[in-house]
Amino acid sequence: MNRSILTTSLLALSYLALTAGCTVEDRIVVRGPRPAERVEGVTAQPSPQHVWIRGRWEARGDGWEWLGGRWERH
Repeated sequence: MNRSILTTSLLALSYLALTAGCTVEDRIVVRGPRPAERVEGVTAQPSPQHVWIRGRWEARGDGWEWLGGRWERH
């Protein structure tokens, strides 16, 4: 029984370690000249120490990739 509990605990911790850094993001890549700025919805400020960093187009290879806006702690 103790071995079963230990195995289950180790599996659970492994799962948490693997999924802790996972994020979901929209990846948009466009070819040609720099596209127009995108309109973003700004979510609620997490705390007074956070500032909004606007999204922007960044040159990647032979196209442009959109880097979405985000809150950062100041």
